[in-house]
Amino acid sequence: SLANNWSMGIFGLLVWDEFAMLRIALTGGIGSGKTTVSDYFRKLGVPVIDADETSHEMTQAGEPAVQKIVDVFGDSVLDRDGNLDRTALRNIVFGDPESRKQLESILHPEIRRRMNEAASRTQSPYCLFSIPLLIETGQHASYDRILVIEASEDRRRTWIQARSDLTESEITAILSAQVSDEQRRRAADDLLINDGGIDDLHARIDRLHQRYLALARGPEQSND
Repeated sequence: SLANNWSMGIFGLLVWDEFAMLRIALTGGIGSGKTTVSDYFRKLGVPVIDADETSHEMTQAGEPAVQKIVDVFGDSVLDRDGNLDRTALRNIVFGDPESRKQLESILHPEIRRRMNEAASRTQSPYCLFSIPLLIETGQHASYDRILVIEASEDRRRTWIQARSDLTESEITAILSAQVSDEQRRRAADDLLINDGGIDDLHARIDRLHQRYLALARGPEQSND
């Protein structure tokens, strides 16, 4: 059984003798705390594969995806160094569903391919895939378990304003374009409410981490 195929490794995690990994997708609305949660899972030794980080890698100067985007949207979406000007591109596609679909058709298949390729190179009881638009893009059926991060809208707005130059109206537009908390909850296997301090959040993640390790070892060792 899977339970017999592991040995203790660094960071207190388990290193599998053969590849068998639980795939957990992490999602949540903008400003809900996904980065904070991902960073703490990483400190616990959990591999985290981030869709936003993968997207940024793909949109550096010289990457094939950049030329495909320029072919569709024009040179105005490039900065002076040839990198993708994300602000300019966002201004083009955000209010135009058809343009957004065009952009997604360029980026999303390659993002998924790269994320799955990165996962195939890891050996761990479980791997976390951080995907902000998991529900919106219909990917939730591709994972063993869905972890949703949730925070109040007031709190999210405060965090977004602190880390970006977005205006109130831009924040409202982004929030409106994303699925509702209720829709995310319906897809969730685990719900992490980010409504306290950082120590409380870390304690909740610690409990999830132990649950995921148990699930990865097999149902006979899981209380879930």
